[in-house]
Amino acid sequence: KARYDWQSILDRHQIDAVLLKTEDPLSAAMKETLRWRPVFDDGASIVFVSRSTLRGITSPATINPSTNH
Repeated sequence: KARYDWQSILDRHQIDAVLLKTEDPLSAAMKETLRWRPVFDDGASIVFVSRSTLRGITSPATINPSTNH
C-alpha cells in the first residue's frame, strides 16, 4: 500500500518524474490520479511524469526514447 502522503513528499522535493517497478504500490496509486501520466511502461518498470511538466514539452519524442532514432 502506498503511503497516504506520497504526493506531498513529491511536491516538497519538486519531483516531476518517477521511475517505479510496475508492481510497486505507488505505481497503482499514481495511475489513479489525474496529476501524473505514465509515459513509459515495459511491463517491468513504469515512468510517470507530472502533467504540469508535460505541458511544457512540445514533442512526445522528448520523453519517449523508443521514438528517438
